[in-house]
Amino acid sequence: MRLFIIVMIFYAFLIPSIFAEPIPENQAEKLATAMGIVYVGMPKEALYEIYTPLTQKGYRKIDDEEWIAFSDWTTEESGDLVTFYLKEGKVKGWKANPSEKPVPTTTSITL
Repeated sequence: MRLFIIVMIFYAFLIPSIFAEPIPENQAEKLATAMGIVYVGMPKEALYEIYTPLTQKGYRKIDDEEWIAFSDWTTEESGDLVTFYLKEGKVKGWKANPSEKPVPTTTSITL
């Protein structure tokens, strides 16, 4: 029984690390949060594991570029936002927007 528990604990730590997406070694920019790290090159789907759709305040898409604004729960100020810029579904950068209006919410814009 003791061996079974030890094996289960081992696999409990091993399995999530197998499926975790590796962070690029040379990535210069990353945003550490209580729920994880956002980094340049991170897929959009992984971004929603850290910032939930409930905290999303704005969304804009033009061709293969997207801007997603979330409530910035990493700061103490109410109303602070963080806006992520994505290209081809990958995070390319972000900007903290203290108490600014979020990007307009639209599904797509055609020019």
